[in-house]
Amino acid sequence: MKKKLSIFILSVFLSSIILSGCNVWYDFTTYFNVYYNAKDLYEEAELAILEQRKDIYNINEPSIPNTANQTLNKVIEKSSKILQFNSESSFVDNALFMTGKAFYYQKLFPRAQRKFNELISKVPESKLVPEAELWIARTQIQLRNFDAALDLLSKLKEKALSSENNELLSLIYVEEIRAYIKNERYSEALKIANELLTIADNSEILSQTAYEIGELNFRLNNLKSASEAYLLVKKHSPSFDYELNSQLKYAKMMRLLKEDEQALKVLSELRSEDKNNLSYDVIDLEIGLAYKQLERYNDAYDKFKYIDTAFSNSVTAGLARYEMGEMFEIDIFNYDSAFVYYQKASTSTSNVDYAQKIKNKSQLFNKYRTLVGNQLSFSKQREYLIDTTAFERDSIEFATEQERILEETQSNTSQFGDDGGKGTQTSQTTLQTRTAPQRPNISVDSIAVLYTKNSFDLGNLFFTEFFVYDSAYYYYKTVIDNYPNSKIYPEALYSIGTYYFSVGDSAVGDSIYQFIYNNYRKLPIVNAVAHQLNKPLIDLNFDPARDIYALAEDKLTLKDYKVSLNEFYKIHIEFPKSDYAPKSLYTSGWILEEKLSLKDSAASIYDTLVTKYPRSQYAVKVNPKLSFYKQEKTRIENLRQDSIKKTLDSLRSIEIADSIMKAAAADTLKEIPVKIDEKNIPEEPTDEPVIENPEKQPENKDEEETPPDENKSIVISNNFKLQMKLIYHIKPNSKVV
Repeated sequence: MKKKLSIFILSVFLSSIILSGCNVWYDFTTYFNVYYNAKDLYEEAELAILEQRKDIYNINEPSIPNTANQTLNKVIEKSSKILQFNSESSFVDNALFMTGKAFYYQKLFPRAQRKFNELISKVPESKLVPEAELWIARTQIQLRNFDAALDLLSKLKEKALSSENNELLSLIYVEEIRAYIKNERYSEALKIANELLTIADNSEILSQTAYEIGELNFRLNNLKSASEAYLLVKKHSPSFDYELNSQLKYAKMMRLLKEDEQALKVLSELRSEDKNNLSYDVIDLEIGLAYKQLERYNDAYDKFKYIDTAFSNSVTAGLARYEMGEMFEIDIFNYDSAFVYYQKASTSTSNVDYAQKIKNKSQLFNKYRTLVGNQLSFSKQREYLIDTTAFERDSIEFATEQERILEETQSNTSQFGDDGGKGTQTSQTTLQTRTAPQRPNISVDSIAVLYTKNSFDLGNLFFTEFFVYDSAYYYYKTVIDNYPNSKIYPEALYSIGTYYFSVGDSAVGDSIYQFIYNNYRKLPIVNAVAHQLNKPLIDLNFDPARDIYALAEDKLTLKDYKVSLNEFYKIHIEFPKSDYAPKSLYTSGWILEEKLSLKDSAASIYDTLVTKYPRSQYAVKVNPKLSFYKQEKTRIENLRQDSIKKTLDSLRSIEIADSIMKAAAADTLKEIPVKIDEKNIPEEPTDEPVIENPEKQPENKDEEETPPDENKSIVISNNFKLQMKLIYHIKPNSKVV
């Protein structure tokens, strides 16, 4: 077929050459050398892309196949050659148009827009200009320039109406609807869609528009109008997928409108047709939902369970597991079973409508299981502490049960039953997951604190998440009746008061709130009840030290430093937990440092501030200054200690010298006669006054000293000789007789 077409085109162009001359020959060579291949590649790529884009109202451009992307790159390359080397040919507008659409499919929207604009400016007489303007509007929508896109579409609509181009007009309406949907202006999109139904003549556009009208009405909660639109789809010869989906959506609308029997009738007809066999899981899910709404829980469970088993890896299986969990939670009040199916749903694939719901329920029931497990554990540990025989009893029971399970497992290993070994697997799982009793390692009081907090959290869970008020009341009452001295006792009182308001007993609720208002005026909860009782709010930030600090500041302003210092200092003693305590210490230190010049006293105050309130802003402020002060004090003290040490070392040296002299004088082990040459011995220093006139005789003749006898022999030890030489500076070679 392609070959015949090429021959036909060739014959046409040859005829044209004969009639028209050189220009036709130029176009002819351009066509066969470049344009033909580019156009062929473009159509191949676009066909592959459009096969994946069957929803004309899809507001997001999906990714294109890799092969199509590579083909588009070739199209762009060949079109560029036409624009560069064959710019005088009549294929320039086609080349620009193909290049623009190729960029658009590759999601390079700014480049695409430039090419479409280039087409309009370079070849304004081209028949492709209206389409190029439509594609410019499409790029504007993807770039979220909605006002510009809608303005351009409005102008195009007038051109299409005047030229009676109904096909282009329908496409303009489609783009308008997409723009409003992408901008979340659903009411305006719905209005345009209803208009399009009256002018379109294309069955694909009509069927998809009717379906989109149903979707828009559903978003706007117009369920009746939505159901009518879904029912209308079948009248416009839709594709198989749109026909099936519209019927499923119609059945869903019937269910939501409480017309469950009609919904079941439609779904049963769909289920009976073999052509729908690939969608049985989706149909069964809707049937199960209808049964659930009719409170036929067994039938609903059977449908959901069938999907869970027969289509275990499908998206529908994840939705069915969620629906089973919700049914067990809300309709049957079996939270353990609900937990199991919510957990299964959380590990399954799902769709956008269910994903967040599944995540929220999974987290909620994980919290529930944790709190319930803690409650049982705390109760058991308290029992073990109170009853000393309980631990031994449970340990024996556990060991006996484990032995029994082990025997059953070994028996089933050698002989499988009808379950193909599933019972064995269950027993092994039970054996592995069950834990032995544990002795508590904390006191009864500690367990009581944990148990109280856990009970309160369970109450809040049932009250605010499950909306099961009776269960919430039970756990709040547990705290109030058994733990009146607990820290959370006032909160439990408030919660149980709220419970009474919720069940319509405002008299009891008011009395509980009044009790809280009268007895817990220092807790934040007092203002929560004050609103309910129309009572004055309590100033929880009241600090008696605030007024005292203000008075001390007044004294400081009047320069009465000693009195203000005393007032500031007393604050941290009388109100140690007040926010003004560290501030008052800081101000006291500042007065001593800056106004009274008592640096050491200021340092002492700052040290108290840093010690008692290390995290306060005032401690942080003075800490560098205080650290420097302490370092200087340490340095000066070290210098003083060094000076004292040197003095003591000097005195100790003198004492040692005196000791040596005394020891030497007392050494008489070796006595020899020595004659001292007194002329060569310098005079020994004396403390007596110096006599200036040596000729003068002393007044007291009786005390006149007798000159020493030169021949007098002195007995002296050898050690003493050495000492004498040292003391009187006698040279080592001097003779000592």
